[in-house]
Amino acid sequence: MSFSPKVSVVIPVYNGSKYVREAIDSALAQTYQNIEIIVVNDGSNDNGRTEEIALSYEDRIRYFFKENGGVASALNFGIKEMSGDYLSWLSHDDVYYPYKIERQVVFLETSKENNVVLYSDFELIDESSYSIGSYRVPSTLSTNPFLSILSTNIHGCSTLISRNLLAHVGPFNEKLKTTQDNDMWLRIYKAGYAFRHLPEILIKSRCHPDQGQILLSAVNKIETYQFYRRVFDVAYDSIARNADKVLDVLVQKNINLPLSFIRQSRLGGENIPLVKLVKYKSHVLLRLGISKLRLVQSS
Repeated sequence: MSFSPKVSVVIPVYNGSKYVREAIDSALAQTYQNIEIIVVNDGSNDNGRTEEIALSYEDRIRYFFKENGGVASALNFGIKEMSGDYLSWLSHDDVYYPYKIERQVVFLETSKENNVVLYSDFELIDESSYSIGSYRVPSTLSTNPFLSILSTNIHGCSTLISRNLLAHVGPFNEKLKTTQDNDMWLRIYKAGYAFRHLPEILIKSRCHPDQGQILLSAVNKIETYQFYRRVFDVAYDSIARNADKVLDVLVQKNINLPLSFIRQSRLGGENIPLVKLVKYKSHVLLRLGISKLRLVQSS
């Protein structure tokens, strides 16, 4: 390949002894050779089991231990330590297909686009690594980066992102414990960078009861709500251009934003078909036990 940038695979891990070996092995098995693997132990307190597994790989990986600070802080630590031109994030409980990075580098070489966020479809696996389904990004979303971000269907571990781009937009927000990826995609979008979807399953995303979003479900609920409020704050032009589709996404994602806030975001009047606004209002107020008739009368 004439285009062969160095790719840094950053694996943040916290108490990950159950799955991290499979993640590291999948990074080592990549068909693309110009890579480094950085494992960041985010203050695991599992009696050294995670560290023991990481150290068993010796010089095949670069291993770091830091105080616990959350996924965003571990990612930022790995990014500071990486020597590659591109970041490939891998959660300690997820798995790469062997050709993940190679396919993405080929895509970048062919498209001649270097400073983009490249992401793909993904398979779903259970605790025992058995396939339980897959997710393919619909073309209605993949062709509209803003809707992809709003739908939160960009899987962070499927991405390949240039170091220059990350340097421009800044680090992951370490105050966020479950939505640091969605926040980053929104910032990248607002900075004017492109998102490109590679319609191929390149990773296995694990579903299990110890996932951060499950263990921190209360925090995730608050952060998700705050994320959508922020979208309305900083991307109102994009919202106005896609108003009807935006409301559809909010309904599908079960997001309840105050109607007064939506009105303040210029989503009223002729910008949006009335039936769409009523549909969203019905969704919001019916969840509060208010009848649809009363809703329409009070709109």
